[in-house]
Amino acid sequence: MTSREAADLIRQNVRVTRSDLAAAKDFILQKLNATEPFNRRLALRDIAEERVRLAGDSVPPFIELDDDPFPALNASALNISLRVGIFLSATELADAGCILRAGTTAVYEPQMSFSSGHGRHKGGETIDLAIPYYEAVYANPLTETPTELSDPDIYIRDLVVAGLHPGISEALRLALRCLRQELWVPALAMLGAASEGAWVEAGEALANAARGSLGAKLATALEDPNVSIRRKIALISETYLPLKHLHAASGVRPPQLAEAANWSHVVRESRNVLHWGSRPSTANSYAKVSALLLGAVPNLKILRQVESAANSDTHGPTTPQSL
Repeated sequence: MTSREAADLIRQNVRVTRSDLAAAKDFILQKLNATEPFNRRLALRDIAEERVRLAGDSVPPFIELDDDPFPALNASALNISLRVGIFLSATELADAGCILRAGTTAVYEPQMSFSSGHGRHKGGETIDLAIPYYEAVYANPLTETPTELSDPDIYIRDLVVAGLHPGISEALRLALRCLRQELWVPALAMLGAASEGAWVEAGEALANAARGSLGAKLATALEDPNVSIRRKIALISETYLPLKHLHAASGVRPPQLAEAANWSHVVRESRNVLHWGSRPSTANSYAKVSALLLGAVPNLKILRQVESAANSDTHGPTTPQSL
């Protein structure tokens, strides 16, 4: 393997997911909140290096290509990914007004040192990657300490880690963006889409796990566009009730699933102002929509746990053949 091939292999393995960005944003905000209120200025490169020190892997000064270089190459890709995650996250946080940026713009162009011939030949290569970043960041003195509703990635980080469906994740991000623009009804529309998606995903997994007539009944209802989401939620809850082995596997008791259903019904009823002449029982406002958004994380996590347990169930007990 040549040094250029090694550098290209590192570049191919540099990855930053939305979950990685959520963790990086959390790290940046924690560092800023730990500084003095009137001196919350931190060099972004220092934050990135501390992130690597705490979460990265050790890389030798020169990666020897004649031995097994792959552990060191993978470690290099991980460390570069951690730094890129910090730089990208800081940009997104600043664009959202959660933090302030300062100084000139620098460019992160990682370079690696390699050796061959057991140290006789040494050289460096630049990784084909260039990430611009601001030299320093400040805590924003004009905003409150960032909360779960400050940034989409922080808001849904627990659900992302749990393997949330990408479409549901995107609906939640759009709902939060609408909330920050004070667009209550669009926020509720996207939150309603996320809720329905989570119930259908859980329902499809339950239909497969239930088997027999109980599973077939649910599967038929889920595929029927004329069956309302309220009725589908009721059938999903009914199907889940006798599947006691899934209660233990998912850690979700039927009353908890009922609470998730109640939250979903409130979201649906609030969203229905989209229909001409429809009025919600309480006016849609920032307080109401933000409360429903905060409720999305624990309730959709319940549905995700049910879905995951049902998808993993291959040897569960046979369910009753009739309701």
